Amino acid sequence: MIQGGLEFGYVCTGEAFIFLRVPHHDPSTVYDYLSVPGEDIGQTTGWTGDLDDNNRLHLSALGQVLAFTLRALRVPTRDVAWTNLVVSKLKTWEMVYDDLLDEIAEKDIPSSDFKPSPPSRKEYRHVSPVKTRSKSAVAASCSSSQDHRSLGHDDDAGDGFDPNTPSRRPREPQLPHPSASSSFLAVERSKGSRSQGKSRQYCTQKCLLGLIKGGELDRKCPNVSDHGIDRHRLNRATLIRRLDRQLSSDNLQLDSQLGCESLHLHGTRGALFKITLWSHGYTFVGKGTPVEFVEGSKHEELVYSHLSPIQGVSVPVLLGSLRLRCPFFYDGIAEIVHLMFMGYAGKTLASRQDLDRCRLAQQAEDSLQAIQI
Repeated sequence: MIQGGLEFGYVCTGEAFIFLRVPHHDPSTVYDYLSVPGEDIGQTTGWTGDLDDNNRLHLSALGQVLAFTLRALRVPTRDVAWTNLVVSKLKTWEMVYDDLLDEIAEKDIPSSDFKPSPPSRKEYRHVSPVKTRSKSAVAASCSSSQDHRSLGHDDDAGDGFDPNTPSRRPREPQLPHPSASSSFLAVERSKGSRSQGKSRQYCTQKCLLGLIKGGELDRKCPNVSDHGIDRHRLNRATLIRRLDRQLSSDNLQLDSQLGCESLHLHGTRGALFKITLWSHGYTFVGKGTPVEFVEGSKHEELVYSHLSPIQGVSVPVLLGSLRLRCPFFYDGIAEIVHLMFMGYAGKTLASRQDLDRCRLAQQAEDSLQAIQI
């Protein structure tokens, strides 16, 4: 969860679910909630098909995981800066499983059978009914009400736990409470930098081509106002140096923004990131690779350098590459140590069903001829 920049996650044993939450401003704490759907439901869910009847569908494994997933999707993935800072500060558990198992006597192993008291289960079922709704009612509810409440602690603390549930009560939160002024400033900094990165569109290929060739600005670039007056203030070398300093900052806070946003797209050897140089507004794509595939990335960069005459026209503009001084994790899957910076080539053709296929075929043929394939 930490490496993936996630606030919510869960562990499943097949019979029990442990729902987890790592607060943004207290990553050293994890809150857990134990649920045993098989015991919570009993012999039947009580669902009869009648929209007005009470039932226990919400206690099923599917119901609880669905509700938990919908809640988790409301929270954005945390920034690379947050992940780097937290990973560097938190200690790692070193587990020696053989020694641990030897220390546990057979008689000390608890039974997996969960047997809550019948009164609390009956009471929980009574106070937490779920009534199914018709499709029209669901549509009306979704269109008429939009929940704009904060995604912070208040969203979960008020009424998230029913005291009559048979599952284990979670521990009471003991979060530190920063002063109002410092908390406000942190939130405002987060909003400002986050909106700055999210709102920026990608620079045009012509803009990036002008950058590496020292040419004039492309007035059609959405970020042109930050690049200079008539010509680019930076060149390729200064761009890479500034990115190196920005991505290797050692003055990180929990709300810092590195300008490196995961696009959650990856292949067999690399993953894509949206890169923004804060000082000059340049926004493009970074192809990140783990240490095992760095040589392949360097070979790809060499191929692009041979195609420099047609960069920005038939192939994306290559800006250069960077060996990261502070590696970071891609969605908790792999540690990224190398970034290759390129112009944004657009969405996949599979997502554009409205395009003229004959025109696409002609453009593909022209590009292949330019590459001399």
